[in-house]
Amino acid sequence: MTIIKNLRFSINRLLRDTYRNIGVFYCYILESIVKLLWGDNDMDRIKRWFKKKFSKKYIKELLNKINFTKFTWVVVIAFIVGLSLIFYGNIEKFFTIKLIGIILMLVDLILGVIELFLYQLKFIIDDIDKMFLFISFGITYICLIIGYATLTDKIVSGFPEYREELTELFIYSFTGLVPAIITVIATYLAAIHGGKKAMEATEKQLDAQADKEKDRLKKSRSIAIRIIVKLLKEEIEDNVNYLKKAQLLEKKNIYKSNHEYAAIKRYLKFVDYDNVKYEIIKYCDEDIVEEVIDIYEIFRIFARHDNLNEIDGKEFKKITKLEQKYNSFLKTIESKESY
Repeated sequence: MTIIKNLRFSINRLLRDTYRNIGVFYCYILESIVKLLWGDNDMDRIKRWFKKKFSKKYIKELLNKINFTKFTWVVVIAFIVGLSLIFYGNIEKFFTIKLIGIILMLVDLILGVIELFLYQLKFIIDDIDKMFLFISFGITYICLIIGYATLTDKIVSGFPEYREELTELFIYSFTGLVPAIITVIATYLAAIHGGKKAMEATEKQLDAQADKEKDRLKKSRSIAIRIIVKLLKEEIEDNVNYLKKAQLLEKKNIYKSNHEYAAIKRYLKFVDYDNVKYEIIKYCDEDIVEEVIDIYEIFRIFARHDNLNEIDGKEFKKITKLEQKYNSFLKTIESKESY
């Protein structure tokens, strides 16, 4: 998958650079012509004028004002009328009518190319690489027309006795060739635009699904945290209240011998903590985890000894901090919205 992705990236970059170089080449030619005709100073002035008059925003506003539906109807009607005049002129042997039809067909083709150019320009104006590609296609198309007309003139002039027949042949072939070229270009550009739109739609859908899944996991995590903290809070509160009731949180009472101390392990609870201790580490913040572990470690000290006189100095120091850690735990969970 990674190899295919890298290969696609390399091909796209190669095509992008190729299209950019083609566009730069054409722009360089145009710039050289302008410099040759008007000079460097006028060239700078023309650049500033074009930059001011033909900004992307200005061009977009102009393109949005064009009614492409009406434009298309004009092209279609002109094509039908021109074709009808050519056929009528052939049948009735009216060369003038046929010539008018031919001229109308050529104008119609030019209008069709202009419409195609303007319509596609709406979608690719923000993409400099596709802009260069489209301009390259347009200049290539113009060169093709000029080359085809030159070829036609050379061939026809070589056979003067068949001038009319050859002229008609080349005109008809040209009127068939140009729509084919336009169709190919339109299909290619539509594929680029459609593919881009489809890819964008797919990416948006995947992003939406990822965001939805992320929200679901966040909600599940929040619920899990609230349940875990609620269970632990209740269990810790019960244990602390028991120790308070037994007066075992006061330093002076811890080392006093009492037969009830042996029953401590039966009253202290560890069930909820043992059930969720791994989930605490998985879901809860580090400060909560640390406080809970410290509190239950103190509970374990109480539960471990049948006689509290067995508690050593290190353990004694820990259990004297139980109430402080308990209060800190309560403040921490109150300060966090998710708890």
